Amino acid sequence: MVVGGRNSAVQIAVELAQVADVSLATRTPIKYMPQRLLGRDGHFWGRLIGYDTFPIGLWFHVRDKEPVIDTGEFKKAIEVDQNPDQRSMFTRFTKNGVEWADGRTERVDSVVFATGFKPKLRYLEPLQAVDEEGYPLQKGGISTTVPGLYYIGLHWQRNHASATIRGVGPDAKYVLKRLKKYLDSHRSLDV
Repeated sequence: MVVGGRNSAVQIAVELAQVADVSLATRTPIKYMPQRLLGRDGHFWGRLIGYDTFPIGLWFHVRDKEPVIDTGEFKKAIEVDQNPDQRSMFTRFTKNGVEWADGRTERVDSVVFATGFKPKLRYLEPLQAVDEEGYPLQKGGISTTVPGLYYIGLHWQRNHASATIRGVGPDAKYVLKRLKKYLDSHRSLDV
């Protein structure tokens, strides 16, 4: 069983389905977006139109609505070949597996949770550094509530690419530049 409906879950489920019986449990139907448009990879178009670096304050913020980027193999495996088979989320775990919404139980040998990235920052709650959903209160990786607190690698930290390999580097440079200013200003106060 693989749990999740985004790229990681789908990729893992499709690969495992080559060697095992796999079910993909999702809360909502999977939405697909082609990886190639007009003969070019989506990353090319994202960079060309500036999507990766478009400021999130001017764009809509999507935490859980991004589609699966697909070359066509994932949609075919799931919707045509039904390998893995996609199902609506189970209702509970049983001693040996899961129970589905219709009451049927099924034995499951293992469960892979690929349910997405959400920071676990409860220890920052006393500082009021996170919102009610547990996401950091920040702008561009800089805490909006705690001076001297910075973040790197957050989903939509500065733009769409922030939590990706191609985005974390530029975000780190941005944050480090501001961190240096902060440290310099506080060093001058110590004199």
